[in-house]
Amino acid sequence: MAENFNGKDLFRKKLQTIVGKYKITLKTLSRVTGIDYVWLTDYVNDKNNYNDLSVIERSSLWDMLMMLSDGVPAVKEDDRIKAVIRVLDFQLQISHETLAIYAGIATEDVQSFMNDASSISYEKKYKLATVTLFLHYLFKKPKNVIVDKDQSQC
Repeated sequence: MAENFNGKDLFRKKLQTIVGKYKITLKTLSRVTGIDYVWLTDYVNDKNNYNDLSVIERSSLWDMLMMLSDGVPAVKEDDRIKAVIRVLDFQLQISHETLAIYAGIATEDVQSFMNDASSISYEKKYKLATVTLFLHYLFKKPKNVIVDKDQSQC
């Protein structure tokens, strides 16, 4: 998993990249992974070892670190939207027609986008992407999420 690579702790390096380059805070990572903020802070500052975490915590954090450091930057925007549309279609049975209706575009535009992303205008892509990501969020979000009044203004 996060073995030393040429004398460097790859796990720590990925975490430092996410915090330094992509500006994801340790508080955010703590909230997303459930790993203690103090532990993450100490880890970034070389005060503890990733072996201090349980196997499940290490695996979960490693997956998150890899996606945030390598996965997100590697996948092009159009491909990411296509992948989410496929998830909505195959797993949740949300049709291209439904996406088109919500986006205010023609069903043929969705199908054209899936075949060749450059075949529709940026305005239509934006509408499709916005609807797609919102529906994905809506159907995937945990049922027990509570939004504070202060956070709802963000």
